[in-house]
Amino acid sequence: MATTPPSSAPEADAGAVPSAAPPRRSMGTWRNLLLSMAALGAVVALWLAMVPRVERVDQPAIDVGATTRQLARDTGTPLQLPALSGDWKCTSVRVEEPASGLRVLQAGYHRQPDAQEYIAVFQTLRPATTATVQAWLGSQFRVEGPRLQSGGTTWTPASTVNPARRVLIGPVSGNPVVVLVGTGSHEDLARFAAELRPVGTP
Repeated sequence: MATTPPSSAPEADAGAVPSAAPPRRSMGTWRNLLLSMAALGAVVALWLAMVPRVERVDQPAIDVGATTRQLARDTGTPLQLPALSGDWKCTSVRVEEPASGLRVLQAGYHRQPDAQEYIAVFQTLRPATTATVQAWLGSQFRVEGPRLQSGGTTWTPASTVNPARRVLIGPVSGNPVVVLVGTGSHEDLARFAAELRPVGTP
């Protein structure tokens, strides 16, 4: 009696590609991410609300008198200082050299309490020739008329490349030549100029 050979299991297709495993679920969702960011933003906002805010930054006052008197002694230049009320404060003073052979004392004043109004006083220091001073003035300012009288001095209105600035120029033959540059009108500068007084040189 013939025996039937046992059937063999079907062989796997050698060329078959195994199916990809299902993707793993993400650790977080977009919803969780958004909630975390919102919570972080709330914490930052609360912290900012607790930090004290500075309403106004006061400009520190500078002893312009001592610097000016020392320069007057050292250079022999009869420098001037404004006799101002308490709402004006000098916040900067320095010596510049805008041109060869020309040194200029610049003192800046802010009007308190908001410190938005500003006037700078420029004074040429000895030795400075008239030609050098005129060349400097011509390169920085544009003369406008008419002239103003203030404090016994004739001032020439002028302007700069900055339209927010006004300028008054004292007599070019003066010693020193005084220039006022500020944020106010020419009339405001003239009132400031009327307060200029020679410094003492003890």
